[in-house]
Amino acid sequence: MASNCHYLGWKNPFLDSAVDWILENRRNSLGELTLALPGKRAARGLEERLALKAEAGDGVPRLVSIGQLSDLLIESELPRASDMTRLLAWAEALQGLKAKEIQFFVKTPPAPDDLPSWLILAQILRTLHGELAAEMLDFGDVLKNGNLPTSNEERRWEVLQKLQKVYRATLEELGVSDPHEARAKSIRAERVSIGGEILLVGITDINKLQRSALELVQSQVTPLVFAPSEHERMFDELGCVQVEAWSNPEFQIPIQHEDWSIANMPQDQAELVIQSLSKWNGEYSADEISVAVLDDKVQPFLEQAFHSQGVETHQAEGTPIQQTSPWRLLDALASWLDGRLERNLAPLLRHPEFCSAFSCSKAIGELDTYHNDHFPYSFGEKLLGHPEKFKDLKPIIASIDSSLKLTEKQIGATRTPEEWIPCIQSFLETVWGGKKLNEDVPKDNQTIGAIRVLSRAMESFLDVPLKLRSLLAQSLPGTIRLLLHQAGGESIPKKNPNSFVEMVGWLEIRMDPAKAVVVCGFNEGKVPESKHADIFLPNMLRETLNLPGNKARYARDAYALSALSGGNRRFHLVSGRQSVDGDRYRPSRLLFHCNPAEIPERLNRFLEEDGSSTFHENRVKTSEFELPRRKVLPELSSMRVTDFSAFLRSPYEYYLARRLNLKTIDDEAQELGPLQFGSLVHDVLEDFGNLEDYRSCPEANLISDELDRILDRRSASQFGNDPLPAVRLQIEVARKRLAVFSQTQAKRVLAGWRQVEVELGTPDGGIEIDLNGTPIRLRGKIDRIDQHQESGKCQIIDFKTGEGKMANPYKNTAGHWVDLQLPLYRLIAKKLGNYGEKPDVAYWPLPRLEDDASLLELGFDDETPWETATEQAAHIVKTIQSELDEDGGWAFASGGESMTNPILAGIAGQGLLLSDAEEEEKKEEPR
Repeated sequence: MASNCHYLGWKNPFLDSAVDWILENRRNSLGELTLALPGKRAARGLEERLALKAEAGDGVPRLVSIGQLSDLLIESELPRASDMTRLLAWAEALQGLKAKEIQFFVKTPPAPDDLPSWLILAQILRTLHGELAAEMLDFGDVLKNGNLPTSNEERRWEVLQKLQKVYRATLEELGVSDPHEARAKSIRAERVSIGGEILLVGITDINKLQRSALELVQSQVTPLVFAPSEHERMFDELGCVQVEAWSNPEFQIPIQHEDWSIANMPQDQAELVIQSLSKWNGEYSADEISVAVLDDKVQPFLEQAFHSQGVETHQAEGTPIQQTSPWRLLDALASWLDGRLERNLAPLLRHPEFCSAFSCSKAIGELDTYHNDHFPYSFGEKLLGHPEKFKDLKPIIASIDSSLKLTEKQIGATRTPEEWIPCIQSFLETVWGGKKLNEDVPKDNQTIGAIRVLSRAMESFLDVPLKLRSLLAQSLPGTIRLLLHQAGGESIPKKNPNSFVEMVGWLEIRMDPAKAVVVCGFNEGKVPESKHADIFLPNMLRETLNLPGNKARYARDAYALSALSGGNRRFHLVSGRQSVDGDRYRPSRLLFHCNPAEIPERLNRFLEEDGSSTFHENRVKTSEFELPRRKVLPELSSMRVTDFSAFLRSPYEYYLARRLNLKTIDDEAQELGPLQFGSLVHDVLEDFGNLEDYRSCPEANLISDELDRILDRRSASQFGNDPLPAVRLQIEVARKRLAVFSQTQAKRVLAGWRQVEVELGTPDGGIEIDLNGTPIRLRGKIDRIDQHQESGKCQIIDFKTGEGKMANPYKNTAGHWVDLQLPLYRLIAKKLGNYGEKPDVAYWPLPRLEDDASLLELGFDDETPWETATEQAAHIVKTIQSELDEDGGWAFASGGESMTNPILAGIAGQGLLLSDAEEEEKKEEPR
């Protein structure tokens, strides 16, 4: 085939060069031209430029991607099977295999009714079939010519060949064709034609099927190659790269020292991109800049870095449908309907559009409360707790079913998609039907686009022939997931009325019109992309079958980098040394297509890691972070006993939780927190303490049996019959601890101790205590007070359910208390009743093992520790009331680093980023 290539150089933007050449050489035949480009984005860009430069009456060419060109060239005898039809044909073929045969692809076959798993396997085969068909091969060709290494591998390809025959027979029976095989059949019969001339604009690599079709109309094909004419020997007659020429290690790509930077972590790469652009001194506006993102782990950091500079970004390929509101809503709906698990209701209620349509803002708060009160695994017919507490939640749950026009029982039935689609449409209509969406508004545009994609996916189910349609029969949540799977590969073009930086892929960058380009993630495995772990077509088998492999991708990428570095536009490459998880990266081999004398210097640059992170240098230090505060606080009139230990542990957390009364709820908790577990045990012990008959019982087994009954009653009332699995275990842990308590309780009865008070609380508003001239109303509840029958001595007891051995809260050497709870309970008890002037105090641990169950009794030789506690408490009250510390600073400005509530800690800037020490520790973890 004689070459008809035209070389347009790579100095100027490729699309502009193409338009200039076309108008100069083909203006009179514009309307007869077919212009084929590497992708749809390049085709749109060329179309826009032609429209601007062409004159009225010039004619309008047909613009297509190289993938679409084949369908224009090739005639097909039969209608083409839809994507879903082909997928189901593969799935049906797989389900017909014997058990031994299916194990060549998966060790444990999916259940017969597990359609999603069968479709995943079918998609793998469909992809394999398509890749081979593009090179005009089938599974039989691999078996015949692949020189397969083992008999087991031969047997696997024999089963694949059998599957392919069944697949073909199914399509033939349906009267439709596989598009790949139909094209190959037409090419072999030379049924290829097109009117007018074809211009291949920047096409650098094509498959064998496309090449064979073009060769049949070679006289009508004109390639436009973006390279200098002196590189002519490095391209073939269709303008595609010559693999051997571009992968030759002696070929040099001019990359200057200042055009390449190296960063440690992905977040550092993002910072380097910003720094690279800043060095160009504002020479380019945002819409004149494009960033090629080769590592998707860098993208979120990159977007954040741009947004922090007030610059908007735009993904060239559009927004993945998985990120759109309709997709997320249906995903949440399917999860909820599939078992009605409590954890799956919150994402549905919190979806902004659902919340608006169903007016469920109150129900969200009720659900959070319900979760933290009851920890249910699923929802039964009746909600736990008082109905008035969840009056908005239950109607919302019922309204979900009514929006689907179904009952709960009907939702679990097995039906075909045409029966379920009206229900899905009804649900979407309930959410968006009453809203006026404007395509010019970016958010609405995404929603409209996603609904259109989902609608097309629904239509694809209805296009499936009746013979295969029964395979799609499943429950409603299963059908929704199938719908989402069908639409999952789509992206929604994003409208952005403002100036923005375009985020593009590596293969798009050479055709991109931007005047300045930064490429981040320029590492081996990204560019050139390498595939070594293909379970069906490893690289060695590809070479045997003459399939495009790593070498072909290497040549393609070497050309792309040459075109980028040889042009007039500014560019910068950024490589990373490691991933977010600390996995080490290598620099791209393409960086070493240089003068051999430069290779050591480039390698040393990459290896000389300084251990620093620009990200760490640029972030706000905790010590420099001014903690948020309110200017005016209400007067402190009373304090809970636990407030003192909270202040000692973290003044700032005390300020947020106790002075500002900020409440947090963790709707993701899957088990009882320490406080909730402690409350459960305390409630059981309170009920037990109110049983007069057991106060003097010395039999541990009788005590334990009664505690078991109380625990079962309390658990059933609070958690119902179906609590979360971890909560079930925690109930049994509580049972074991109560059994240990039974032993200690029985021993104390035999020793003469009797309980006289249980959960003794202060009156509403607290009880006034004078702390060395500092009056304050204290609020609290003493777990228990025991009295010895002979001595009459009283003992104040505080139960502890925490792990580990109890430590004395009074530090004798330092002369201060780390927890003032027991000393303050002692003051309250003396004020409340006749418990003696000097009652004893003790912690009663409730451990798992009896050996750790001894009470920690606080006894001192004199009153000094108790006086110290009073002085310490008085000082805390004065500090809180004045809001000033000893140095005159804000009293609550410390303790951010020791906060225990992770949500409140975020206000103090804690827990949002790894500390430098944590970063170093993570780096040193063995891999």
